[in-house]
Amino acid sequence: MAFAGISEIVTFLLFVLGTSLSVILHIEVSVAIISSAAVAILYTMFGHMMAVAYTDILQLLLIVVGLVLSIPFIMSHPAVESIAITSETWRGNLDMKFSGLWTDLLIAMVSLIQKF
Repeated sequence: MAFAGISEIVTFLLFVLGTSLSVILHIEVSVAIISSAAVAILYTMFGHMMAVAYTDILQLLLIVVGLVLSIPFIMSHPAVESIAITSETWRGNLDMKFSGLWTDLLIAMVSLIQKF
């Protein structure tokens, strides 16, 4: 069950990467997906999982830096209103009838993290 979820995520990521690659390089989508999958497989084979882990850490840091740097541009855009004005439309609430589901998901995620 968990493997099916992971394989769906990997499939989606390869599809997105291949689609982006096909737009940038003007090649067929199927060729771009296959080539991006081959690069990912070869990178993992030769660099092992430690290289993948270090790359993930670097990507996470770059994402955080990019998000922090984009905050002034986002907040100064004319389409962005004050958070206090719009909070009633996007802020949700926690319905207690779903507390069992949320607890179950939390336990599943924590146990999955502990396996790695």
